[in-house]
Amino acid sequence: MYVLENHSYYSDYFGYLNIFGEVQNDTADHLDSVEIAVNVFNSGGQFIGTGFNYIYLNNLPAGDKTCFYIALEEPANWSYYEFEPPYYWTDGEPLPNLTVLNDSGYYDPFWGWYDITGQVRNDHGTRVEDIFLVGALYDAFGAIIDCDYAYTDAFYLDPGQASYFELMFSWRDYANVASYRLQVDGSPQ
Repeated sequence: MYVLENHSYYSDYFGYLNIFGEVQNDTADHLDSVEIAVNVFNSGGQFIGTGFNYIYLNNLPAGDKTCFYIALEEPANWSYYEFEPPYYWTDGEPLPNLTVLNDSGYYDPFWGWYDITGQVRNDHGTRVEDIFLVGALYDAFGAIIDCDYAYTDAFYLDPGQASYFELMFSWRDYANVASYRLQVDGSPQ
């Protein structure tokens, strides 16, 4: 398990350092409760801040990757950050068989937002509740520039049913988005 090199950051007008990245599960296990921690240093290598967060997916399948987002108060005079080895449990479950249909993403030049819409269909064979999508936005160089999640309109889907979703990124201008990736999770019943 490791953090990929395509991470990025930006400082916002609220005084926060926002760090986005992806973590790769290179184990043979489905992982649960994956935690990513970052340490911030000044130009002299002195530790001056830390932050952490969990990935949005409930479980990260073996061999798969997913995005993460960490926000922390921006330390004064910071120079660089480093990730700690991810922490996780190895008792995860496979993701439910949920299919994204008719998805499309577009940039709104007036507001600067990026919006992804579509549907999710339950192909799992049993009812799935609490269905949500995790979206990662990438620039033309493959750097991840945002990571967020949104729930489907329907709280649950029986086998074969589909529901609409909208995942809107609106924290800054997203004119540099070149592609996106979606993952779907939920609670099989």
